[in-house]
Amino acid sequence: MAVRYQVLGPVELFTGGVPVRLGGPKQRAVLALLLLHANRVVSEQRFLTMVWGDDPPLSVRGQLQMYVSQLRKLIGEPVIVRRPPGYLIQVRPGELDLHDFDEKARPAPIWRRGGPATRWRGSGPRSRSGRAPRWVA
Repeated sequence: MAVRYQVLGPVELFTGGVPVRLGGPKQRAVLALLLLHANRVVSEQRFLTMVWGDDPPLSVRGQLQMYVSQLRKLIGEPVIVRRPPGYLIQVRPGELDLHDFDEKARPAPIWRRGGPATRWRGSGPRSRSGRAPRWVA
């Protein structure tokens, strides 16, 4: 079943195009933190700091495990995995609005040595005076 995540605006989850009702603020924060670091491990310590702050309860690790378990059930696919020292969510292309935004907002090549435009042949942009414009680094 197709999964879609949204973090630009309220954190939302859709399966098969249907919105999934998420839990409270902490569960949403756990999902948001996973999605902001999609396909990378988020350490348990980072969860504790970002979700519970400076004074987490003694049962914080159990609460984190509970939120992850609940999210796994809501998503319905085994995409949240335990990887020391924490968890990661596996996100495929087209599933996360943030990735879509990043792809569409990717800047044009930068006109400087060593930048993404290193494959450019010929000289870079020049003004009528023959000097490079100020925006060229």
